Amino acid sequence: MKKINRTYSFENKPNVISALDDLLSGNSPEAYQQTMHQLGLYLAEELAPKLDINKSYCLASTAEDADYLAQGLLEGISGFVKKVSIACFWNNHHIPVEGQASTSPIIKKFIDGSALESDDIIIVKSVMSGSCVVKTNLTELIRKMTPSVVYVASPVAHVKAEEKLKMEFSSDVSNKFDFTFLAKDEKRDASGEVIPGIGGNVYHLLGFTDQRSKNRHTPQVVLDRMS
Repeated sequence: MKKINRTYSFENKPNVISALDDLLSGNSPEAYQQTMHQLGLYLAEELAPKLDINKSYCLASTAEDADYLAQGLLEGISGFVKKVSIACFWNNHHIPVEGQASTSPIIKKFIDGSALESDDIIIVKSVMSGSCVVKTNLTELIRKMTPSVVYVASPVAHVKAEEKLKMEFSSDVSNKFDFTFLAKDEKRDASGEVIPGIGGNVYHLLGFTDQRSKNRHTPQVVLDRMS
């Protein structure tokens, strides 16, 4: 594989680097899903030492990430903390006016019964290019919660992702942010997607035909909690 020009957060962890490289290999949706699940476990390894065993956490993700990346993270931290509840959001990510900023309104959500009573928030995203989706979903949560720490986790982020997200919130919120990224990339394509990022459009890579089909899908982790 061609050498990737990116900064790894954990140079001495070849398994993490190999998993990130696998995202760019053009594998089947099933293989891509498995790799995302594994990256969730790797993120959990980095997050677990930061978490308080006596606290409860609300783990928030998008619907497309819920059964793979978020599920891996959920499995990885559940044994380290008092309780983990989930919040799942279905976003319609689009650019309403050509050339203007994108928006990502929530069209549906699932909030675990005790999630809003959690001490802190962990919000996970497959890739952080800008701040649009994370900002929208986090705003929805902090309207109803007062976390002491907001952990933001992603396998890959643009080098300016932290800065952009912080600018979207007042200092009393942004000062609570704690970021965990496995790698950072410097480039974006014409549509704003991080290069090489996670290998392209996450909906397609995970096996969804488009955003509409993704938003019709109910993740298994949500179905399990609902039952």
